[in-house]
Amino acid sequence: PQVLDFGCGITGAFTIASALFHRERAGEGQHIDLSLTDTAFIFMGSQITGALRVGKELGLQTTGRGRASHSCYMAKDKPVMVGANNQREHKRLFDALGRPEMGDKSNEHRAAHRDEEAAFLAETMKSKTAQEWEDYLQSKHVPAARQRTVAEAMADPQVKHRGVFHDLEEVPGIEGPCRVPMAAFKFKKDGPRIDSPPSRMGQHNKDVLTELGYDADGIKELEKTGVI
Repeated sequence: PQVLDFGCGITGAFTIASALFHRERAGEGQHIDLSLTDTAFIFMGSQITGALRVGKELGLQTTGRGRASHSCYMAKDKPVMVGANNQREHKRLFDALGRPEMGDKSNEHRAAHRDEEAAFLAETMKSKTAQEWEDYLQSKHVPAARQRTVAEAMADPQVKHRGVFHDLEEVPGIEGPCRVPMAAFKFKKDGPRIDSPPSRMGQHNKDVLTELGYDADGIKELEKTGVI
């Protein structure tokens, strides 16, 4: 989704700022490694952490788009997302499907004939499994992927290699380990890390209020009156 493009760009801006801060402290530059996939998991952080805690499977969402060749279709077994968005990809898609006369069309033609293209693709995708379509279309340089559940995506070797998540073995007040997303970027040196579990509700109230000038009696009064 386009929101991930924007999200990755914003993350990139913060990443650059972090690298500049590191340069001020250490006097050295950084190689920045940023990923759309990592950004997607960060955006879904609360849903993923919550679902993993209660063992609930996150459902699938519809992914139909304005262009027929950039939409989701039901394959023989499960949905497959076809991402032939630009005209080069559009041509490669229909060449791969044995209908070259339908490819390499103008955007205006594609918009006017969306229903025709969508009907053809919907029927054609039923002939193979989603994984078979993913393998075949990608071999033809056409963006395509079977729709994965969040659990499947998290188990993907690429995601594991990226190290998007951090496992907290012990979290006060929670039984058992907890997995949380860490960051959507990496540095060659001194990158983002998680050293401790998230703070508990109100854990640092006294520290913060003392820093603001409240004494022990004032903090007790705030607790007594339910302000904190």
